Amino acid sequence: MTEAACEYFYTLSVGRWGSASLGYFDTWEEARDGAVALRHDLIGESEETAPIPDMQIEKILVAPMTRKNLMHLLEHGVEKLIRNREVVETVKEPQREHIEAETTVS
Repeated sequence: MTEAACEYFYTLSVGRWGSASLGYFDTWEEARDGAVALRHDLIGESEETAPIPDMQIEKILVAPMTRKNLMHLLEHGVEKLIRNREVVETVKEPQREHIEAETTVS
């Protein structure tokens, strides 16, 4: 029987590892684009002036989707199937004050 391979994915999080994911992505580039788009949305949708927290792009290694692991996923959620994770980038921009400065310069 052929053994299934582990898969790498990317996710966005705020704060420490294991915090709630802000989405899953196939590539680092997609995750980066997603982080920047989310930050622009947060800037545009709120009158809030506090800085937007840094967002971490994490590369995660997920256990193979065997029958046993699929049952585990259904019963306990995805977190228990993550074999390894590492922060590959911290996204700090765009930030509220930088967007405001750009719009006032025009």
